[in-house]
Amino acid sequence: MKRLMQSAVIGAVVSMAVVALADNPVVENDVKYKLADMELGGVVGFYRQFKDAPTVKAVELWDDGTRVKNIHKFERKDVPGRNWLIVHKGTEYLVNGADIKLTKSSGIVGDPELVIEEDVKYKLADMELGGVVGFYRQFKDAPTVEAVKRWDAGVRVKNIKKFERKDVSGRSWLIVHKGTEYLVNGSDIKLTTD
Repeated sequence: MKRLMQSAVIGAVVSMAVVALADNPVVENDVKYKLADMELGGVVGFYRQFKDAPTVKAVELWDDGTRVKNIHKFERKDVPGRNWLIVHKGTEYLVNGADIKLTKSSGIVGDPELVIEEDVKYKLADMELGGVVGFYRQFKDAPTVEAVKRWDAGVRVKNIKKFERKDVSGRSWLIVHKGTEYLVNGSDIKLTTD
């Protein structure tokens, strides 16, 4: 039971879409990830005890009949040293909620004006490792504009040697922990301004 409870407390999920629900932010990718965990692990009852906005939203969608359309691409796996995770089938690569397609719309709309610090840090690491600053300059969403602004101001990633930019099969270019294919979360990244 302890393992089951740990599995429901999922590690970090890259945040891309956020909207306010009551006073708490709802991260769409987190909601999708929880729905996948409910479907693959049969842990809906476990999630019902939590009152945070993303979990409440995920349970509401579940109760409304929303399921993961591409669930066959994922599996729930006990990854050594990382607990239970939803991964791409046959791998240990953590699923990003953006990879998850739902049978119904989540009704969550991203706020392009919201700056998500973890997203900014991830983009700065990508700029530093991939030399792709020019690519990011074309986008006008707030997190990307903020990342470019910081780059131009000389902000860099202090612990960049811990990461690498890798073309992960079936997932495109990702920033991962060096020597692995584990996706980096922005909270792992330390900036020169931290």
